[in-house]
Amino acid sequence: MIRYVVVPMISVQLLLVVLVYFTIVRKRISAQYAWYFCFLVTVILFLAGRPAQLYVSQEAADYILYARVSLLFTLGMPSMLIASAIYTGIRKSKALFILPYLIGFCMSVGYVLGMDLARNNFLLLSSAWKNFLPFSITVDAVHDLQLLSICTLLVVPCSYFLIRALINFKNVKDLVFLFASLLFGMLFATGTYWGEYSYIYYFGSIVPAFCWAWVVFKDVNEMKGKVGSLKDELYQVVQSGSSAAGQEVDKLLGQIEHLSSNNLTVYKLRLREILSRLTDNTIEAGGDSEQLLIKYDQQNKAIDIEEDANKLRELTHSQAMEFSQIIAAIPNQRIERIKQYLCEHYQEDIDIEQLATTFNISRSYLMREFKKETQQTVNQFLTARRIEMAKELLKTHSVTDTAFAVGFNNSNYFSTVFKKTTGSTPIQFQQSLS
Repeated sequence: MIRYVVVPMISVQLLLVVLVYFTIVRKRISAQYAWYFCFLVTVILFLAGRPAQLYVSQEAADYILYARVSLLFTLGMPSMLIASAIYTGIRKSKALFILPYLIGFCMSVGYVLGMDLARNNFLLLSSAWKNFLPFSITVDAVHDLQLLSICTLLVVPCSYFLIRALINFKNVKDLVFLFASLLFGMLFATGTYWGEYSYIYYFGSIVPAFCWAWVVFKDVNEMKGKVGSLKDELYQVVQSGSSAAGQEVDKLLGQIEHLSSNNLTVYKLRLREILSRLTDNTIEAGGDSEQLLIKYDQQNKAIDIEEDANKLRELTHSQAMEFSQIIAAIPNQRIERIKQYLCEHYQEDIDIEQLATTFNISRSYLMREFKKETQQTVNQFLTARRIEMAKELLKTHSVTDTAFAVGFNNSNYFSTVFKKTTGSTPIQFQQSLS
C-alpha cells in the first residue's frame, strides 16, 4: 500500500511544485517550456494513476494502466528527449520533433496491445488474436518492450547528450540537466527490469525534477544578471549623449533580443522596462515630464501591437536616441541656478532633500550632477561659501556672531570647520588681520 499509494502521491505533490515553478518562469525558458510542461504533466498523471488503480474495478484499472503508459511513452518521454536535445544544442529539424513521438506511439501501442493479450484481458483485442499470432506473448516480453522503449527514448540519447557535453566542456548547469534526464530514464528502467522495485521510479522521479528546477533557477538568475548589465550599459550610453551612441544602442538592443530566446513576449517586456527607465531618467535630467509621459504611452501602445522583432528594435532605438538628444540638449543651467541659490541662502539651514524638491529633481540626481559639474558635493560647496563669507564678517564681528550669521548653529563647530578649511582658527585669522 505504501509503495503504490503513499510514495506516488508524495512524488505527485513535489512534481506539482516543480510544474508551478516552471509555469511561473515560463517566459524565461520559452525555448523548452512546452516540452517541460508536457513531460511533467504526463509524469504526474502517470504517478497519480497508480493509486487510482487500487480503488476501481479490474477492468477500469487496466484501462487506467494503458492510459498511464500511453501518455508517458507517447508524449512524456519524447518531450523530455526533445528538451534535452535542444538544451544540448542539437540542430533543430523535423526529424527531431517527429521521430521521438512516432517511436513513443509505436512503443505504447505495442505495450498496450501486448499486455492486453498477455494478461488475457481482451479489452481491446479479442481472444482470436492470440490464436492468430504465430508466437505467444508473455508479460515478461511486454516488460522487455517497455524496457527497450525507455532505453530508446531516454537512456541511450541522454547518455549521448551527456558524453557530448563532457567532451565539449559544457558548464555545470548543462551537465546537471542532462544527468537528471539520464537519471530519470535509468531509474525507470531499473523499476521496469525489477518489477518488485517499481517504487524506485515513483519516488526517484523527484530527484531529476528538482535538478531541472535548479538548472532553470540558475538560468533565470544568470539571464537577469546579463540582461540587467546590458540595460545599465544602454542607459549610460543614452545619457552620455555621444555622437556614436546610435551604433552602441543598436548593438545592445540586439544582445537583449538574443537573450530573450526569440520570445517576442519577453522581448516586449524588456523593451517596456527600458523605455520606462529612459523616460524617468530623461525627466530627472530636466526633460518636459508631460510630453515625455505622453510619448511613453504612445510607444507602449506601439510595442503592444507590433509583432515584428526588427521593427520593435527600430522603434526602441529611435526612442532611445531621442532621449539621448534631449539629455544632451538640456543645459547645465539647473546646476548653475542651484549654485546661485546656495550662494544667496548660505546662512539658512539647507536640507538636500528640500533643495531637490525646490528644483523639482530627485536627491540622487542632484548629488550626482552637482558633483559632476562642480567637483564638490553640495555640502562642500555650501561650506566653502560660508567660510568665504565668514572671512569678511570676522573683520568686524565676533566669532560667535559670525558663526550664526553664516549658518552655523554652534561656534565651536564653526571654529573646527574654519580651521580645517583655512589652516587657522577664527581668532588667529582675526589676529592676522590686525
